[in-house]
Amino acid sequence: MLKCNIGCSWHPGSLNSGASWLVRDHSGMVLFHSRRSYAMVTSPLEAELRSFYWAIESLRNMHFRVIAFGSPLLHARKALMEPHLFPQHRPLIDEIFTLLQSFALWSLFHTSYPSNRAANAIANSVFEFNKHQSYIARHGPLWLHNIIADDAVRSDRFDMPGFSLIV
Repeated sequence: MLKCNIGCSWHPGSLNSGASWLVRDHSGMVLFHSRRSYAMVTSPLEAELRSFYWAIESLRNMHFRVIAFGSPLLHARKALMEPHLFPQHRPLIDEIFTLLQSFALWSLFHTSYPSNRAANAIANSVFEFNKHQSYIARHGPLWLHNIIADDAVRSDRFDMPGFSLIV
């Protein structure tokens, strides 16, 4: 099983958000990473759900079949675990679950912010470095080499308690 860390940033003043993901193998090696920016994002919850959507859609399109998605994003966690509480975001939540059906095996789990630093830094680069270009690339970005190596060592295990929807 591969692990995908999902990152997100949101700027209320500009109504823009940054979404990112990194896919690691069992040894912690980054195989691929990605960044995307979204405009007209009206809330932190919408930003987080769009980040999940971007990661899941990308990995489905890359034909990955078995993935564990990890994120510290608490707003999205609550919305995905109790979608009936968020009727205004229900179409996006339903789209996320529809995409997840494309995988042979998937899980969503809660990870800590310290274990998600690389994905968060990529999402934050939308605002910190004015990087609005979307991309998918092999390996991890060179400017995050040290953080990626450290995250691989301290990475959360797939079987952590907390957010887990396994199908």
